[in-house]
Amino acid sequence: MPVRGLNIVLLGYGNLGSHLGPTMVKNGLSLKQIYSRSKTIPPVPETIPRVSKIENILPDADLYLLAVSDQSIAPLAEQLRQVVKNPKAIVAHLSGATALGVLKVHFPQCAVCWPLQSFSKGESLDFTKIPFCVEYSDAYTRQKMEGVLSRLSPLVYQLSGEQRSQVHLAAVLVNNFTNSLYHIAQKRLIAQEIPFDLLRPLILQTALKVQNELPENMQTGPAIRNDHFTMDKHLELLRDEPNIAALYKLLSKIINPGI
Repeated sequence: MPVRGLNIVLLGYGNLGSHLGPTMVKNGLSLKQIYSRSKTIPPVPETIPRVSKIENILPDADLYLLAVSDQSIAPLAEQLRQVVKNPKAIVAHLSGATALGVLKVHFPQCAVCWPLQSFSKGESLDFTKIPFCVEYSDAYTRQKMEGVLSRLSPLVYQLSGEQRSQVHLAAVLVNNFTNSLYHIAQKRLIAQEIPFDLLRPLILQTALKVQNELPENMQTGPAIRNDHFTMDKHLELLRDEPNIAALYKLLSKIINPGI
């Protein structure tokens, strides 16, 4: 059953919104409308009305969720201020890197509800395993948002803006930067006509180990062992790639400052 008295408009239907919309409906939240400027992404489920113009957004909803890019949040909030007529409406964005203040200048009841996960279209995700990092403008907003979030995930962490920024940085380190290293490795293997599949078991085992152990207790490899012989061989392989060689030296120094 939908949460009584809490009608929701979802603004943005990209990687995040296209996962969140169906999940909200599946879990009984009253999603009344989807705003998306894209003409190629239909709403799912198709029974939810979709609008592409800001002036057609419902003016009397209780909650407006901004699932848009970081740079779009502030201008969209400013436009939304001209549309929203409900004085008790809550406006929340779903970004890990954008401050609550960009909403607070326009709406007295506002929140940040950042789902800490990487979203790609077409993937199947279980929201009950996704942490939400939240920040609220006031107690009223917190009460209302807790009712919504309880339908999505049991993993809700109330953090300050500074704490959320630190978590976002940490997320970039473990996700975006790690994937960049995967890509570097992939290109090197392709150049040698070696399938990337060869590395998948190692990647998986490392990811599984970190679920139960702390990274500081898991470090292996030539740097932690002070194995200069192996490191020199690796650097020789990177002799024509100075940027990657510099990265190799830097990461090795971070792993073991004494080398």
